[in-house]
Amino acid sequence: YLPPAPADVEQAALGAESAQMPRGFGSILLVEDNAAVRHLTSARLKSLGYTVIEAENARSALEIINSDRPLDLLFTDIVMPGGMDGRELATRARKRHPDLRILLASGYSDLARSAASNEPFEVLSKPYGKQELAQRIHAALNRPRAAP
Repeated sequence: YLPPAPADVEQAALGAESAQMPRGFGSILLVEDNAAVRHLTSARLKSLGYTVIEAENARSALEIINSDRPLDLLFTDIVMPGGMDGRELATRARKRHPDLRILLASGYSDLARSAASNEPFEVLSKPYGKQELAQRIHAALNRPRAAP
């Protein structure tokens, strides 16, 4: 029963939300076996200013990691089919690129807590919103590089 908001008010509200999200630059390897989640996350990261390289599993991600392609961050799901999970991928990636920043994601809260406490990698729990994604990616990219 309220009149619709003028378009400029709606745009201002959307602009304010975007202005609060940390934006950045850099190249992110996104590894996610669920195509819908991968495409949504990729679109969100691109809208925040990042270059995104997508991989649907750990094997294809390793090909990218072992290439000469520059990477700033590996953002990978922990649970993936195919015999190699995200933690193993992260460990292999770190051996190849000791200064690569890594952020793991998991929809299983127990697994996320366990990984966060037992691994040298940070974990983002699913589901996550764009704001949380923006903050965690920005923080991961601005953390000091890992010691060799």
